[in-house]
Amino acid sequence: GDISINLNVATLLSPEFLVFDDNIRAGMRGTIVLELQKIDIFADLGAYLFARDFAHDRGFRICIDGLSYQTLPFVDRERLGADLVKVIWEQDMADPTRAAAFGAAIKRCGPSRVILCRCDTRQAVDFGQSHGITLFQGRFIEAIINDEAKRRGGNAGRRR
Repeated sequence: GDISINLNVATLLSPEFLVFDDNIRAGMRGTIVLELQKIDIFADLGAYLFARDFAHDRGFRICIDGLSYQTLPFVDRERLGADLVKVIWEQDMADPTRAAAFGAAIKRCGPSRVILCRCDTRQAVDFGQSHGITLFQGRFIEAIINDEAKRRGGNAGRRR
């Protein structure tokens, strides 16, 4: 599956990242998402644009991390050349007025390009799915994955 790595722009431009990059098989780079915090991106937009181009040239994908339903409308994913954005789930998002504004921002961004994180309840996933989001992270998702792994492991053990 895909692997996400949280970095900052300076690390992405460092000699250590070049060593990391040299040790990654070319075919694997497309499965690696480099997550950069919004504050780091906007602190030095020129450095971000250079780092983004470097990462894309090497086959990595870029995710803008740390967005809220309040900040998402101000971030133009396409113009920033990011492949994904990560939005933090908050209970307040379910408020009808906020949900409508969030839905409009999701449509502009592209629902398939949004990761809804900190999904600790079914409500968070249901809310995201109602807006077309298909990528989720959080305790609720981890619990589902763990339950499925146990179920498969239990079934596999009974077949032996």
